[in-house]
Amino acid sequence: MTAKALEGEASWSARAWEEEAATFHLNAGANNPATAVYDYSKLLIGYRSWLGQACYVTRMDKDNIQGLDAITKAFQYHQGEGQDEGFSMPPGDRSTLGTTINILCSHLPIYWA
Repeated sequence: MTAKALEGEASWSARAWEEEAATFHLNAGANNPATAVYDYSKLLIGYRSWLGQACYVTRMDKDNIQGLDAITKAFQYHQGEGQDEGFSMPPGDRSTLGTTINILCSHLPIYWA
């Protein structure tokens, strides 16, 4: 499946819904590929720009789940504005993220947005 996100497209696997997580592959414009993971069991959203050197995580609002456009803009703001200081997750504390976001963010620092 494919959905529009910002000025690019997003695609995801239907099988991901069975695993309580959905993975979206985004083209966030300006040749900036990214991946967003919605982890419904942990109520977390992870974002990784493939050009960047960090991952970003935010809490999901279960009553009003953030759309791809909203989370992409929020994460790009944090990435582009150097908002990483003070929001870093301790390097060894990835247990709260779940498997899917841990795989997405493996070997990268994780920042809360």
